[in-house]
Amino acid sequence: MSARFRPEAAAAVAERLRTFDSDPRTYVFGALVGGIFAVLMALNLDDDLRHLAWIVVAISLMAPTAGLTVIATLAVFREPMGLGPLGFHATVIGACALGVTGRLMVGGLARRAHSFRPELVAIAAFLGLSAFQFLAIATRVTDERELFARRQLTEVAGGLLLVVLVGVAVSRPARRFLLAAAVPGITIAGIAAISSLSPSVIGWLPIGGLVPAQDISARGTGIFYNPNYLGQAMAIGVLLLSNARRLELPLGLARRPWLGAIAPLLGLVASFSRGALFALVSGVVALYWGRRRRIFAAAVLGGILVVLVSYPVLLSARHVLNFGPDVALSEEAQQVSDSSRIAVVRAGLKLFLAAPVVGVGYGQFHYESPRYLSGSPVTYPHNTFLQILAEQGLVGLGVFLVVLLALFVSLSRAGDAYGVVARAMLVAFAVGSLFAEPLTSLQTSAVMWIVLGAALARAEPDDPPDATSQYWSPSGVRSPAFEPRAAPQFEREQRPQPMAMVPHAPFVVREHLRNDSLVNDVPQVRVIRERDLGEVRAQRAPEPGVGGNGKALLRAINDLRRQQLPR
Repeated sequence: MSARFRPEAAAAVAERLRTFDSDPRTYVFGALVGGIFAVLMALNLDDDLRHLAWIVVAISLMAPTAGLTVIATLAVFREPMGLGPLGFHATVIGACALGVTGRLMVGGLARRAHSFRPELVAIAAFLGLSAFQFLAIATRVTDERELFARRQLTEVAGGLLLVVLVGVAVSRPARRFLLAAAVPGITIAGIAAISSLSPSVIGWLPIGGLVPAQDISARGTGIFYNPNYLGQAMAIGVLLLSNARRLELPLGLARRPWLGAIAPLLGLVASFSRGALFALVSGVVALYWGRRRRIFAAAVLGGILVVLVSYPVLLSARHVLNFGPDVALSEEAQQVSDSSRIAVVRAGLKLFLAAPVVGVGYGQFHYESPRYLSGSPVTYPHNTFLQILAEQGLVGLGVFLVVLLALFVSLSRAGDAYGVVARAMLVAFAVGSLFAEPLTSLQTSAVMWIVLGAALARAEPDDPPDATSQYWSPSGVRSPAFEPRAAPQFEREQRPQPMAMVPHAPFVVREHLRNDSLVNDVPQVRVIRERDLGEVRAQRAPEPGVGGNGKALLRAINDLRRQQLPR
């Protein structure tokens, strides 16, 4: 006799897996593994690092949320060298994807429905288009160009997959533990950035393996290769840690959010990045999107004032740092820098006109732009949108803009603090993309992708209430402008009123119940159906309403069920 498939067994397995993935101890374990990995990187213990890397891959296959926590812990650290053709981050993210796919298959066997997510479909479309364009160019270019394009695709795909995996695998009650795992790395990056302004200080810190071998600027770089990318990452870190209280981050992070935000803010200042300044200000202003017009207008004016005051100071300090006693030469150098960026924009537009529909080839801007630069040393676009337009054409840029728009709309509809903070990060990312290419740097944007995925996490029927969804406002004061959308009338989360608030005790009318004596003289009925229990709750109320005997009451209940609760 062949064994018959039992959905109940699959449902039990799915429930156990979901309980395991929501357990805070799973995230603590992932953070500890990530911390050990970071220590091995800092001490340059490459052999031990390789062994631990494959252990992390195995953990990610069996426990995707633990693997995602490892990624969050190491989000702002550079890619470890010598860990396979795809690298550590891409391999672990791929293992997490396989683990999440297995859980979705178990959920499918348990007949659990999954809602349509337009933002995830847009992400899949952009990744599919990018992969297709990469394969089309890979066979027609040199090995160096193909390797560069592959690395770029790996960085882009890794970041966007983080949004999908976190949104699907991490539950709402557990997402705060995932975000807390990223805080130590952000703090270390900020401290290292300040320390890197003095070579003797950065050399004294025991993080030699985390610091890149090449420092391209006198400005602060810390554990990053480039000060502009450092500044972009620190802007995201400031937005995360300054809202720790509203996000209810654990381990005391919510008690003094301004204290945690000091390190990334100082790191941003140490980078002396103009793009990072604009990104942070735009992100802070975006926190007030959706409030009253006067409040939002005041936030916009305040942001403009901050930029007007701080930009000249930042630029002057940057010139003094770079030129020292020869600061008089800074004006000429600044003009050369600005003219180089203008020249690369013109080159990007010419590349676009050469192939306006599908672009000149994925990851080829750096190699194709010198044709139009006349010897200019700047060959990178310094603009994500220009890069996509030149490399992937109107098709690629259109799909990418759809991704940003779909994410913005979904985050705006989230109705809680996670949605508001993630939306502010998305705005900061878009503004910062006008001055750099954070999309192609997972080290710069990984924290933002993780926060976006956490904000898009789906609520389960038996999740506890989320306090972050209660009238969130940037000032911490409850405001009707931030009141979340009303839940559907008959959601599972609804419960009858507490006994102390009800004039008479509630009782249950089951479908098979036909005892008139239990329902005689009840003036009015409010019906709430609980789908899992298959029952109807009837609750007494003092106002006059449905009259008559018990049979009339049962008829009224059936009428309500036919009108409001279709099966």
